Amino acid sequence: MRRFGMAGWCWAVLLGSCPVAWAAPPLKMWEGLEIQLDDAVARRAVLRARLTADPTAADADALGHEIQSLNQSVRQTERALSYAPTVPVSAEPFDPVYRGPVPAAAKPAARIKSAIWTALTEDERVAIASRWRVELLHAGRYGWIADAQTVDESTPGTTGGAYTGAMLGQAAYIDRAFRPGNNYSAGVQVLAGVLGAVAGSSMDRPPAPSFRTRYHVRTEDGRMVVEDQSRSDPFRMPLSTCVELPSLSDSDPSLCSQTIEMVRSKYL
Repeated sequence: MRRFGMAGWCWAVLLGSCPVAWAAPPLKMWEGLEIQLDDAVARRAVLRARLTADPTAADADALGHEIQSLNQSVRQTERALSYAPTVPVSAEPFDPVYRGPVPAAAKPAARIKSAIWTALTEDERVAIASRWRVELLHAGRYGWIADAQTVDESTPGTTGGAYTGAMLGQAAYIDRAFRPGNNYSAGVQVLAGVLGAVAGSSMDRPPAPSFRTRYHVRTEDGRMVVEDQSRSDPFRMPLSTCVELPSLSDSDPSLCSQTIEMVRSKYL
């Protein structure tokens, strides 16, 4: 009811409480709805034009949500006008399927070098941005591994707890076995040692393998960047591998060799 203001609310009460009023709806009410429909359609057209002209604008998501809200408003207004004696036809009929620009959050990522993005034409950048979420990578964020050195920083496990537990277990049994009224048994002594070792092993810690590799990466802008990576195994990436910085991710090996032809073929 807030959409139609106080007048719309009053007429809704009137139509609900007096069925006779349905036979003669006021002309101004329909005219007001037609004006509201024209305003919503015009506003939607302006927003679509803005979003199409610059899909990567900072307020692109907000524009997309507002267009969806206007779609719902147009549908509701047209439904209300369907009860008028003469149903007006809007210049842009409501389409239940959203055919506007895809919100940025739903677009797949397109990772492109900054220099290549600048070399593309304006039409090519607009076409890519309309379908992809563009992530520009500067020359200092990726490069090739020039050198790698690995250091073993593993720590050995401990067994002192189990040894101490076995000794204490046997000592406690021997102390009790030679008291008056008790009998000594070598087998029970061994069993006491085993139980003591099991209890003492809870204080031991297992070995912890750790290997730290220091990578020297030469970025595309000519700098040498040093990054460390720790792993539980001695594996390290081979030299000349293309990696991103500072994560040392090698998930996109074609990034370093990316050309403008590759971008056009993949994203256009």
